[in-house]
Amino acid sequence: MARGTNDRALAQLREEVSNMKQMVMLSLLKQQSASERLRGVNWSYQIEQPDEQVLSALLRALDSDPNVNVRLAAVDALQQFARRALVKKGLLDHCRANSRRWSRLN
Repeated sequence: MARGTNDRALAQLREEVSNMKQMVMLSLLKQQSASERLRGVNWSYQIEQPDEQVLSALLRALDSDPNVNVRLAAVDALQQFARRALVKKGLLDHCRANSRRWSRLN
């Protein structure tokens, strides 16, 4: 009985730590400083199973962050979650939108 209780407590603690990491990442991505947003993207490497909110935030950073380094870091970070449907769709949408932009420039 004690082992089951300990296992549940440990699982709950892991979930709380994961939730805290996600909150830190999301908070950093909202900062005005590009270096803070870059730190936020880097926090994603510590999150094993990010929720949809985290993945969406990384996709938003890729699509619209004013700093090129943050956008590039977001691409790298999203690579680890490339098998997730939301990420696949977001990356494809981003590529399509950018190819249209480039074709208008030429």
